[in-house]
Amino acid sequence: MKDILVTGCARGLGLALAEQYLEAGYRVFGAIRSAITPELEALKKCYGDQLQLVQMDIGCTESVKKGCAEIKKKSNALELIINNAGVWPADYKLPLEEIDVDGFLDTININALGSLRIAKELIPLLRKGDEKAYVNISSGAASFMETRTATFRADEYPYAYNMSKTALNMGACLMQRYFINAGYKIKVLCICPGGVQTRMQDGCPQPPKGMGQVQPPALSAQRIRMVIEKHKDDLEAPFFWHNTGEAFYY
Repeated sequence: MKDILVTGCARGLGLALAEQYLEAGYRVFGAIRSAITPELEALKKCYGDQLQLVQMDIGCTESVKKGCAEIKKKSNALELIINNAGVWPADYKLPLEEIDVDGFLDTININALGSLRIAKELIPLLRKGDEKAYVNISSGAASFMETRTATFRADEYPYAYNMSKTALNMGACLMQRYFINAGYKIKVLCICPGGVQTRMQDGCPQPPKGMGQVQPPALSAQRIRMVIEKHKDDLEAPFFWHNTGEAFYY
């Protein structure tokens, strides 16, 4: 049985992604920051040891090291890492003059730096896999082209969120080039899930322009998996995709 890691799988999109790969026969290491949710508990009862739960706060280096050490004890190789865990600031409606810039640090720490923490610890396992894909769940909020359209309104996304996802994508771009130069043959992908009905989306009064219709997590997860399958073997292909299969360009 092949192994993968999905972070932020307690609910919503992460839970749906875990279920997608469990159904496909993978053993899934599901990383959660805190308590097991009823939805995750139900999935665990359904799949038993095929779903391995790991405590991991991607915003904390020591927590990531501890969680990854647990994975290393149980797995010899990972086929896929999906870095889904992330946060949405609650005060995003504030105008520029009122934002708490120092408050950005937590969002950037989790959304942008969390992926690098995971990569540092687990790339050796990913190199031993056959499929070798490292996936970040990103956002159209990271696209410079999207923010330059006439319909884009800055108050529909928080500064911290946009900036954190743009930093996430740049980290992925650098990571991909590093892997190519090192001969690792690992594909790095950043995928915008679109509007997904999750607790994070509940923070938005309505889907921001350009996100399209809000989807159930299961549908977005299915589409994300299709994008991964299509592009995981092409190291030189664009790395930033929408779950519809369309490439994002900066």
